[in-house]
Amino acid sequence: MVQHAPPKSFLLKIFKNSFLSLFSGILSLLTVLFLSFLSMFFSRLFTRRYREEIPVATWLRQAELSVSQLSLRRGQRVLGKHLSHKVRDIHRRFSLFYTPYRGRAPWLDRSQKDDAQASFAAPPDTLLLATRWLLKKHAAIAAEFRSLETTLSKVSFDETAPANIIAIARLLDEYVERTAFRFSEETLASTLNDWQESAAFSLSLAETEAVSPILRLLSLDKLSGVALRLADAEEARTLARTSFNKFGPNAPRYNGMAAKLRKRYGDAYADAFTDALEECRAKESSPISRFRDSAGKKDGVIALKGLAPKTTDTKSMRELSTRVRILLRSLSLLGEFEWNTLLRKTNALHRLLVRDPADTYEHMTSLSQEMYRKKAASVAKTLRLSEETFIRAALALAEEHEDGPWRHVGFYLVDEGLPLLLKRLTGNDRLSWWHWYHDRQRLPAIRAAYFGSILSVSCITAGLFATFYLHYRFLMIIAFPILYKASKHLVDSLFVGIVPPTFLPRLNFRRRVPESASAIFVIPALLKDRHTLSALLGKLETAYLSNAASALSYYLLLDYTDASSEISPEDTALLEETKTAFRDLNARYGETDRFAFVIRSRVWSEQQGRWMGWERKRGKLLDFARILRERTPSSPFFLSAELLPSAQFIITLDEDAFITRDFIKDMLGIHAHPLQKPILGKDGLLTHGYAFIQPHVKQWFKNRHRFRLPRIFFDEKRFSAYSTTFPEIYQDVFLEGSYAGKGSFHIDAFLCALDTTLPTNQILSHDLLEGSLARTAYAADIDVFDEFPKSLRAMLARNHRWTRGDWQIIDWLFPTVRDEAEQTRSNTLSGIHKFKIADNLLQSLFRPAVFLITVLSWIVGNPNLLLFAWGIFLLDLFLLDMCIDWIRWSYQFLTGTWKHLGYRLKRTATRSFRLCRQAIFECITLPYTALDTTHAIITALFRRFWSKKNTLEWVPSAHFENPAGRIPLLFPLITLTIVSLDAWLHTNIHPIFALLLILWTGIPLLVFALNKPYKQAHDFSQQEEDVLRQDALETWSFFAKTVGPETNFLPPDYVRTHPTPKIAEYTSITNIGFFLTSAMLAHRLGFISKKKTRAYLEHTCATLERMEQYQGHFYNWYATKTATPAPPLFISSVDSGNLLAALIVVRQWLTHDTDTLSISRIGKGLHTLARLIRQRIPRTLDMQSFTDVWEALSERIETLPTDDESAFFEQCQAIKTSLVGTILPRSLPEEAQSILTLFREQLNDTLAEYDLSQQSAEFSNTAVPSNTLPTQLERRLDAMISAMRFDFLRSKKRSLISIGFHVPTKRLENRFYQTLASEARIANLLALAEGTLSFRGWNKLNRTVLSLPMGPALISWTGTLFEYLMPALFLEEHKDSLVGRSIRTAILMNRRSAKKKNIPVWGLSESGYAELDRGGNFRYKPFGLPALSLSPSADDRSVVSAYSIVLSLSSFPRAVLKNLAAYTAHGGRGVYGYIEAIDFHRSRHGSPVNMFMSHHQGMILAAIGNTLSNHLLSRLFESHPLVQNSLFVLDEGIPPIDKEPFPRPAAPYLQSALVHPRTP
Repeated sequence: MVQHAPPKSFLLKIFKNSFLSLFSGILSLLTVLFLSFLSMFFSRLFTRRYREEIPVATWLRQAELSVSQLSLRRGQRVLGKHLSHKVRDIHRRFSLFYTPYRGRAPWLDRSQKDDAQASFAAPPDTLLLATRWLLKKHAAIAAEFRSLETTLSKVSFDETAPANIIAIARLLDEYVERTAFRFSEETLASTLNDWQESAAFSLSLAETEAVSPILRLLSLDKLSGVALRLADAEEARTLARTSFNKFGPNAPRYNGMAAKLRKRYGDAYADAFTDALEECRAKESSPISRFRDSAGKKDGVIALKGLAPKTTDTKSMRELSTRVRILLRSLSLLGEFEWNTLLRKTNALHRLLVRDPADTYEHMTSLSQEMYRKKAASVAKTLRLSEETFIRAALALAEEHEDGPWRHVGFYLVDEGLPLLLKRLTGNDRLSWWHWYHDRQRLPAIRAAYFGSILSVSCITAGLFATFYLHYRFLMIIAFPILYKASKHLVDSLFVGIVPPTFLPRLNFRRRVPESASAIFVIPALLKDRHTLSALLGKLETAYLSNAASALSYYLLLDYTDASSEISPEDTALLEETKTAFRDLNARYGETDRFAFVIRSRVWSEQQGRWMGWERKRGKLLDFARILRERTPSSPFFLSAELLPSAQFIITLDEDAFITRDFIKDMLGIHAHPLQKPILGKDGLLTHGYAFIQPHVKQWFKNRHRFRLPRIFFDEKRFSAYSTTFPEIYQDVFLEGSYAGKGSFHIDAFLCALDTTLPTNQILSHDLLEGSLARTAYAADIDVFDEFPKSLRAMLARNHRWTRGDWQIIDWLFPTVRDEAEQTRSNTLSGIHKFKIADNLLQSLFRPAVFLITVLSWIVGNPNLLLFAWGIFLLDLFLLDMCIDWIRWSYQFLTGTWKHLGYRLKRTATRSFRLCRQAIFECITLPYTALDTTHAIITALFRRFWSKKNTLEWVPSAHFENPAGRIPLLFPLITLTIVSLDAWLHTNIHPIFALLLILWTGIPLLVFALNKPYKQAHDFSQQEEDVLRQDALETWSFFAKTVGPETNFLPPDYVRTHPTPKIAEYTSITNIGFFLTSAMLAHRLGFISKKKTRAYLEHTCATLERMEQYQGHFYNWYATKTATPAPPLFISSVDSGNLLAALIVVRQWLTHDTDTLSISRIGKGLHTLARLIRQRIPRTLDMQSFTDVWEALSERIETLPTDDESAFFEQCQAIKTSLVGTILPRSLPEEAQSILTLFREQLNDTLAEYDLSQQSAEFSNTAVPSNTLPTQLERRLDAMISAMRFDFLRSKKRSLISIGFHVPTKRLENRFYQTLASEARIANLLALAEGTLSFRGWNKLNRTVLSLPMGPALISWTGTLFEYLMPALFLEEHKDSLVGRSIRTAILMNRRSAKKKNIPVWGLSESGYAELDRGGNFRYKPFGLPALSLSPSADDRSVVSAYSIVLSLSSFPRAVLKNLAAYTAHGGRGVYGYIEAIDFHRSRHGSPVNMFMSHHQGMILAAIGNTLSNHLLSRLFESHPLVQNSLFVLDEGIPPIDKEPFPRPAAPYLQSALVHPRTP
């Protein structure tokens, strides 16, 4: 066969394809190499750019040249960009220092979700000291950069010349170089003032505000340069260690390498290389190095850590360390600076305003002064005048007047005098139209736009209704309230977003209220019974404790309850008890008539047909004002005070309202300010100022975890600790707010406007009329809290009363009205005030109109009509608010506001869900609310215009707070009637109608469900409860055994049982506090009698009174045998807070607990004691007879009849008789004998108390509050509580409570508990409540929220459960609050960590661990999760403590019981209950720490007591008047979550906060 050669074309094609493939491969390779080269080139180029330090002077010259050739406006923008770019360049340069450690340093990189992988406890010792400092402070420095960028973005560069900013920057650069960054407020202020004098130049407001960011910029710039030099040094040291490990200690090439490095990188680099080689040689020659390999590592921590030679810094490195320390300190100083103080010292604008002829500006609050300065700077910029010229003109105008608001400079800056000032400066009394917000005369146009918008939107919706439903025009009248309310809601939302909220300037009365602004705080109320009196006295005491140093008096304005006769039988007894209570209250605080009351006699009311207080609340306030001004009141009265105080103002509060700590001071500060203080004309009418100041009324959903209705309406956006100003459209647009009955009023203006003005027996809702007749100002940033109703019945009753009150003043819309003498006079209400009344009437018709249209649409069979009405109904309920929220989120998304975008998305979605939930509730209860409102309207109109009876019918809200209300069975009948009517008119029912009918038929079920409160106690089985009670008993036996006369009734700090028994001879005040609460809880659980409990408390309090103190505070440590202070003489803020909280709890328990002989409690206690004795009796032959006897006694104890009191105590007597005849065996163990002693004491004391009670009083299973006067013990506790003030523990610079105070040297510790999640939360709250800590200081606490696998959590210092859970013993942390969610997450993270480490028990906290010191004591240390820790040295070794497990009981009861069983199985139980800890780090099976610490035993008993008695400790703590004014801060919601790799605290907190050591 002939083989033919392949064609030539085919071979050519193969060659061509192969060549092309090779060529493309080579080209691709060259491209990759070229791109790699470019990447490396530009990377080195950029790195070189950022590594090159440009001196600030050079940078300032470049900036000056770049803006000098531009116009003023463009130069201002360019300068702002220059500064922002400079900050970014510095930040990138500093990032070069951090980059080599990213991913290789678990103590820095928190991006890992698995906290168990972060095993290093601290940066390695091979790093230089300065490097370790910078690595530890990296988070704070990064936060400083972010804060600086934010600050620079807010600096008004468009209000000053760029050359001035550059000159200031140059001056500050010279200043920091001269002071070597050791600057202070005094030297900085002196430098700025000297420069202004020498340059004949005055700093503007914007220029003064730029000082702070420029100083921070200079410090960070210098720090970044030092960081780069440290990075070079660490790189050289790494090279040296690598070479040493590769070539050995004496390689000849080292000299050559050092020479090359010196030539290429400089002397510093080569010196670092040489020094590192010497360190390596020193370590190699150290004897310990030969054991390094055999020692190994365990859990990431070197076992022989601390024995190896540490890094020794050379002279050059020490210089770098010094500079780093100085620069870090400078940043800390800048965070501590009071910039307002610096501004007052250096700003010319402020110095001119201080010359205010009325001498008011200097005494105003900082925010008010800032408002004046910014307004002056803004208007001066608009007029193109200097700030100095503008203020001098205002001062000249003010000096032309002798008194009144016209003499105050603020009258011409922010009030009606601004047109006068403009006319003097420019000849025109108005600004340009685009500056309308400067000119109050532009407000009429805004008001016209407001009303026009409401009218336009209403007309548009009405036109649409008429167009689509032409055949149902008669429904237009019914639909008008629906259309109007939706239109007004839309317009209000628009104007609230456009018109800025009004801020009322005020005087600074935060320290004390002066005599010139004297006032009386009053609470009008009905004196119904002793319980009401006790609650009212508590509110007076709360107000007094917040304002003890002020010139205030505190009064109750009381009426007797309505009666059929003028005097009721119980009146005399109530009056005498009230007198006694006020005498005791005055004596308690060393006052004479500071607390007093006025009680009026009843008068006959023809309209009501009963004897009652004249005009109820309105009459009480009016009569009291008449009494103060020596006018004749309407009825006889009794006054408890001998002399009436002289006062200008009255501050009134409803009996069901709550105030904040500074409420009274802020209200009086506003009212006493010249711009708000009322001026009365010659005719007695108000010519200027306001008679009333109305605060913002917040709904407090305090009971949302106990009742279902508040839970539905709770909204974090409406109740937020971060919202400071709430707009009010009437105040912002019409310069007048609406009075709501809670606030302050000027007595003379009140009487001039309202005395004999209003008719009698007609006005129920008098607040709106009073605020309209006498002008009202709305203080948007001052809060008063009104508790939300607990049940649907209470909410409807309140709305019913409000609706009746609104409709009973309908005649005030007419031209003429009647006065108190029933004389006709002209109506003086203005149009806006009549509009408010009409607005209330129309809004009350909203729900009845929707319901009526719904019924009519069924009748006519038109579902489209229903959809139209319900569409507007739902738009008003939730759709409009939800759309606004989503539009705001979309705007942030589209404008690139990416920070916390996911968090905002989640919050927006959550709020939308809550709005939908509320809307569903409103839809279901629509018939209920509509018919209730209709009934109120018809009742009001009938009584007002026909019967003239019962117009003042008023039932307090507390009357309806009982959730067990009537179930509205009427509504199923109405629904069936509608169904029958619809079936008669139509064959088929539309699906929409059918759905509504089904929903409305279930109204009774909904009401039943809403009136049913949540379960408060955990639903434990009997076996689980018995386990917890036995744990509590064993824990209490620790105190029963160790506390007695030999220890001055002070508990020892610890009891060690192994390896050698020992009882500590010292104690801390935290131990004492927990012993007091433990004694109280032991009685509560039935282990000891009330007599025994009081004995413990009295003996311990007597010892506390003998103990040496410092400014009312106790030292941290005391010797138990002598009760003398033990060194160090230190006042610990945390321990003082713990003791004070315990004293408060015990004081409140003595007041509220009188249930001495609760047979249920006693029976449970005896049963627990008997069961524990039975368990501790050994099963031996010599104990058999005693065992049989005790088994029989135990069976009798278990069958004690708790429903028959007489039979119960008869059987107890029989048990006592049997026990007396029982002979105890000598071999009975001591632990059983101690419990048997407790049993006998409890039985004997119970029977003795029963015998006494048979002759004196009845007793039952329910507790009744005490009505007796305080005992001697209670007075002792009151004295100690009032003496423990935290003033000397507060740092004035930091506005924080320090760790403590060194008494011998009188030095305040310069460390602080800087996080909200810390054990100092109790101390901080108490300092806040007593006025030592400001709300600004409270808000300074670090609130960094971490996004963790188990949920969000606040960051703490060491990540221990102790920091999260211990304060929750006294503070009720709700599950949806910031701290409450953090607690749950911290517990879940502990469980997760134990599971990952394969440890059978979870619970990391500070505790003792299985390592002894030289004295044979177990060492003590905090153990926590690094994922929750702010400290880089957090230790997560597996040391599980018992108390941290039990503290988690209220959050996860079932998991805790299971965990405690595992803890017991691993040897975690001893003679006094659970031992201190089990150390799984030393042994896989756990090494027991056989020790019992007093404060941990007290926490265990407190946690069990709280769980079994429905948070008893927190309820008692929060009931004390001292803390009630600050409880609202515990409802704080979750702020934006930090998802950065490392949790970053706020800038001022660059210094570490360390826990004070346990050992004295």
